Amino acid sequence: MTARLRLAAQLKPRTLETFATVFDHGSVSVAAQILNVSQPAVTRLIKALEADLGLTLFRRTSRGVAPTPAASLLRLRVRRILSEIRRADEDLGALADAALGVVHVGVLLAAASRLLPRAIARLQALRPGVIVSVREGTNDQLFPALEAGELDLVVGRIPASFPVGGLVATELYREAVLPVIRAGHPLARRRRAATLNDALAYPWILPPPTTNLRAEVEAGFQAAGVAVPRRTVESVSLLTNRALLLETDMIGFVPATVVAGDLDARILVALPFDLGLSVSPVGITTRIDAEPGPAVQLFVDCLRQVASDIT
Repeated sequence: MTARLRLAAQLKPRTLETFATVFDHGSVSVAAQILNVSQPAVTRLIKALEADLGLTLFRRTSRGVAPTPAASLLRLRVRRILSEIRRADEDLGALADAALGVVHVGVLLAAASRLLPRAIARLQALRPGVIVSVREGTNDQLFPALEAGELDLVVGRIPASFPVGGLVATELYREAVLPVIRAGHPLARRRRAATLNDALAYPWILPPPTTNLRAEVEAGFQAAGVAVPRRTVESVSLLTNRALLLETDMIGFVPATVVAGDLDARILVALPFDLGLSVSPVGITTRIDAEPGPAVQLFVDCLRQVASDIT
């Protein structure tokens, strides 16, 4: 039997789910607990898969098991297969009841406060039975999940380049990224406008190094002839960042729509200096080969409608 036929013979959801769980957790015992089966049952399925493929997928280590290169290659495809099986089940359920469906969306910081919540509210008003599953993260977390089929779309700032292939982005609007502080910050009480050099005396909230915005921020500091601040917190958590801004003297770079309400209420204020950050495109990223179901397509329409209201 050829390798292709051996693999096809093992394309059973139970086997694939077992393989994926062992791979993700690096442990047969943990996989057995998660899958609610015995450790010998997990071991038998993995050994049967290895025997049929004629490949070693895992090697024992002092901490559990480590995937081989063959397992790493297989995992990407298995993620897509399992996602498609789940998606088919959800789509069939939606077909039986047009008011149902599930949308799996990843959200980046730029869309977390206004675009996504308003789009979800609009969708719920139209189709209360549709479930929206939201995963927050950074580019390096969300785009691979999108490519693997675990997400239907990612909403937020469109990167200059994607960490994985097979993705396409649609721009909805553009927005500025602002340096902001709390209204009672010492820099907000100065008689003269605060400069970048003034701001360097305080700690900063910066995007993680894995984000495109971080690269732009670092380039902005470099162009201004100053080093990137060392007293920093690296975070894209909306709640954490807002709390830090309101309760400390930290300075943060935040998308304009994220802080629009706080700026209007004078809870936060924007600092007057400009690091020359580009106006960021915010939009929807999907897989090129994706065929969205009715619920996903309706949600995309809601995103477009909300975006037109924001701009």
